[in-house]
Amino acid sequence: MHAVKSPLSEQVKTVVAELSCQNSGLFDSLQAEKGLFVRELPWGKVVSAFAEATIDTLVFFVHSGTNLPTECEPFLNEKGVDQLAKTIIDNVDLGGGLVTSELSTYLKKSPGMAIVWYDFTRLVGDANRVNLDEQIPFVPYRGASIWKAGGDFTKVQALVAKQTVQPFYEDAEALFREYSPTLCIYFHSYDERAAGGSATKTVSDSFEATALRPAGMIFRENPQDAKNPFLSDTEVVELSKLLENKLKTIEYVLTTERTDVTIDEPYRAAASLLTYLKALKPSVRHLFFEVRKDIFKSAPAASVQAVTSFIISSREISHSID
Repeated sequence: MHAVKSPLSEQVKTVVAELSCQNSGLFDSLQAEKGLFVRELPWGKVVSAFAEATIDTLVFFVHSGTNLPTECEPFLNEKGVDQLAKTIIDNVDLGGGLVTSELSTYLKKSPGMAIVWYDFTRLVGDANRVNLDEQIPFVPYRGASIWKAGGDFTKVQALVAKQTVQPFYEDAEALFREYSPTLCIYFHSYDERAAGGSATKTVSDSFEATALRPAGMIFRENPQDAKNPFLSDTEVVELSKLLENKLKTIEYVLTTERTDVTIDEPYRAAASLLTYLKALKPSVRHLFFEVRKDIFKSAPAASVQAVTSFIISSREISHSID
């Protein structure tokens, strides 16, 4: 079953593509390698080497989609396609489509990996949040609201969630149980400058506003269970150094003030997809990492290669620790 896209979504998609190319010089969308097994789902797709592959690693991309479900159209304000597309781009995790496309070329060599691609924009269903008011906020993380003012917004949230995040979480849990992965990896990219203070209701940015963020970061601390972190001390040190070394191969990164990769800084993980899946099976490792968006904007090709290599190497490290 394919994700249901609205006519407006198709119009917005064209403008999003133009803005995406302006940001990175490349079309930042999933273009899977031909010949792979693609499982189409209402919210997106799962891509693997072949149908009966034994999967040990799920790689999630949940903030890089740009589509809109038909059901949300009546509730959108009338600021126009261009403004809607700009707000989508302002909130997308830049580089996700490019990395996913590159990663797909390695699946036949590494059939134990599967890509989980969430196709909707986080504006209409943030798949990395578990609370409804954060999954479908009236005011997005960046920019002005896309929703009509007035009325009972909780009804809008409930209706839209049934088309976006609700089936995603149901299927994510089913996939998690079906494959029984030993490792889940989550790609994210964050803004170049810190927000300062509260980034969302459950995430506080420890950096002062406008401070340059690290080139990357990795999450270790589990806010739902402090005694059961996402990664061991050994893993998180090794993986953070690996990500830092990969990013330092990008010439642009070396020209910036922050080339380092931090752990749980400038903010810690919120109640999110990884905390939800971690609770289902505590023994599974979860690698949630961020890369600064300006790196993708300034050096898209080199960034894609570095991040893809990091994902593949991280899986190898995880298996070597088992």
